[in-house]
Amino acid sequence: ASPLFLSQPKGLLQRYKCMALQITHLTPDLLSISNCFSVNWRAQTFTAPVTFDITSIKWTMGVGAGTPPDVTATINTLDGSNKPTTTILVSKTQAFSAGTPEFVFATTPTLTSGVGYAMVLSCPGGDGSNYVNLRGSDDSSYSGGGVTSSGDSGASWGVVETTLDYLFEVYGTAASVSDSRDARKLTTLGIG
Repeated sequence: ASPLFLSQPKGLLQRYKCMALQITHLTPDLLSISNCFSVNWRAQTFTAPVTFDITSIKWTMGVGAGTPPDVTATINTLDGSNKPTTTILVSKTQAFSAGTPEFVFATTPTLTSGVGYAMVLSCPGGDGSNYVNLRGSDDSSYSGGGVTSSGDSGASWGVVETTLDYLFEVYGTAASVSDSRDARKLTTLGIG
């Protein structure tokens, strides 16, 4: 299973101003789900479990072929079909790094509890001989979203496959919680 980790400072008694938040879908059931290059963009949708300010994401990837290009990660809103829109809330471009690289955002937009969003990955500098391979699973352990692909640089997206998920992590800071009892409720939330 892939838990949702919401952590809080140790020794919390009554009140605090913010809490660290982490949404995690990591599993040993690794699959090569898709490749990212040129106009072929990939996305993982997810649902905000609480209202929080997103600070960074991690995405498991490897060398698909040749010399993988720079990678751009964005957080996008979703349309009525739960597909990514062209509305980008935050973006980060960096050199490819195999493993689970972190994309740290310069700004921290607020994501709303219960609302779906998309992590979109694009590698426009790549081609059929130089591309990034994205890893994932088909264990359906994450119920808050799924995988979708675009073959036209994000202008349109395919059906969201809810039985597939990339391996990812989302980090942020949750809104204030005024009572430690509420904090305990948040720390016990789970996914799947």
